[in-house]
Amino acid sequence: MTSKLKVIISICLSAGLGICWYPLGKLEGMQVESSQLLFFAFSAASLLTAPVMAFQVKLWRTKTLELLIFGLVGGIANALLHYSLLGDSPVVVLSLFSIAAVGSLFLDRIMKSEQIAIGDFLTLLCLILAALFILLALDGLKLYWGHLLAILAGVGFHRLMLLSDDAGPVIPIMSRVAAVFIASTWLVGMVLIFTPRSNNFPLENASLFSAFYGVIFLLPIIFSIVFIVIRKQFNEFLLWVAMLLGLNLVLGIAYFNILETNVMAWSALLLIMGCGLQLVIGRNGFLKALK
Repeated sequence: MTSKLKVIISICLSAGLGICWYPLGKLEGMQVESSQLLFFAFSAASLLTAPVMAFQVKLWRTKTLELLIFGLVGGIANALLHYSLLGDSPVVVLSLFSIAAVGSLFLDRIMKSEQIAIGDFLTLLCLILAALFILLALDGLKLYWGHLLAILAGVGFHRLMLLSDDAGPVIPIMSRVAAVFIASTWLVGMVLIFTPRSNNFPLENASLFSAFYGVIFLLPIIFSIVFIVIRKQFNEFLLWVAMLLGLNLVLGIAYFNILETNVMAWSALLLIMGCGLQLVIGRNGFLKALK
């Protein structure tokens, strides 16, 4: 029961990635520049998790290279997604992110000649179509640089699942999370160094609230995502993306006034079908995986 509860909570928390746009938007309203905002957020999470990583060094010392690669891939994907959310429509960004994540998952299985259960294939199809319907409603089929960042981020988060095979169970989850945040901080720091400084003057406590975003909001989400990817369960990954898209759909209706009722109805139906397939029909479904 404890194991089941952990998985359910992790999937729900990881879906919170779909509402990161909201606190980010509030922080931007405090006139803090995007890279500064992300640097304070990521560095605060790094400072909180790095001591745990150092304490666990004996557990991952023999897998240093694997941890480094895991942290770089996860950190770059995390930073790219945040830059994309800050620079473009969150609904479009998250839809493209979801398509890239499940699409790369499908292509990886095809390239490895792995058999895909009919339930898993239909779930993949439902999720991709649901995301495409959302994009269609927002005229988001045009590709911009911010969209490309979202696609690369989706591929990167899926790649973490494949890298977990190399790292094995040796590396503790908190060390992985710390590595992701340290790499994110490094990347944003490089951006700050090599780009012109903004003339904006942040409002009082903007830096503090940015740090709170990293520690209180983002840290549990990244922890949950890492927990899901290292379990390497195909169906749990699909359910995470389905819930992420579900929040994205609510976001589009509530905050961006998407009024294409038919399109939204089809998207909602496809997401419900995708979740149902994984919970009930899928040969390696979620309920079976929890037993």
